[in-house]
Amino acid sequence: MVTFTSQAHAELARRAAASADPDQIVVVGWATAVFDLVRSPEGKALWKEEYPAQWRVWVLDLSRLADGISYLYGPEGAQRHYEESCKWAEGLVRIEGLRVLFLPEGSGASDVTVDFRDGQFRIQQRTV
Repeated sequence: MVTFTSQAHAELARRAAASADPDQIVVVGWATAVFDLVRSPEGKALWKEEYPAQWRVWVLDLSRLADGISYLYGPEGAQRHYEESCKWAEGLVRIEGLRVLFLPEGSGASDVTVDFRDGQFRIQQRTV
């Protein structure tokens, strides 16, 4: 379940209204970490974290949901989740006038509160 503070709701509503496409959704999702295999100066293989695992919040056109899934899970995970994205589109919920898709897979959270402070969305999660 997702809850929005008044600041987060106002910012998300503003972003949705700014789009020319009326079919906007809010995605609150757990993005898995992205690693790249690099070589050290000595030639040793090292895994370098490119992006940490973290919550992400954004507004996108419903028609671009598959792109959003790729953003969350990376190119390899996107294919696995593509078929599910069609089901997820049917699972959108309306929260205070916003159509929301909550994707907590991998986070361990059952509920989150989204806040907007200092120009950034911040997530407080409650774990299962």
